[in-house]
Amino acid sequence: MKVLFAMIAAVAAVFPAFADQFAYVRPEMARRAEALLKNESEMLQLCEPCGESKGQVEKILKVETADVNFEGNHEVRINNKGVDLAYIFVKRGTKWKNVAVLLGVRPFAVSAELPANPPGQPLPGY
Repeated sequence: MKVLFAMIAAVAAVFPAFADQFAYVRPEMARRAEALLKNESEMLQLCEPCGESKGQVEKILKVETADVNFEGNHEVRINNKGVDLAYIFVKRGTKWKNVAVLLGVRPFAVSAELPANPPGQPLPGY
């Protein structure tokens, strides 16, 4: 039993958790993300580490930040839903650009940019 527990612990240490990379962020980053997203009309939501093969495009109607009462962190809310900035992309020309990367941080196992295919179409290479 001890061996099994040690193996599980070793695997957990090697493979980082993918969820919530930038769901809770420092207030300064939340404000910068809010300012960036308020100028956008739509976003692409795609969790590549979760195995999603196509994203969901959604109109941006409302952007705000909120204190989550956890270690001074805030979250960015788009259309009244908290989002993880690692899995949100905005259109720049012919590409979808990752919001976290635009803010100067690098999410794990997430593309910095994706081709701007029509909504609902599979992304190349997935």
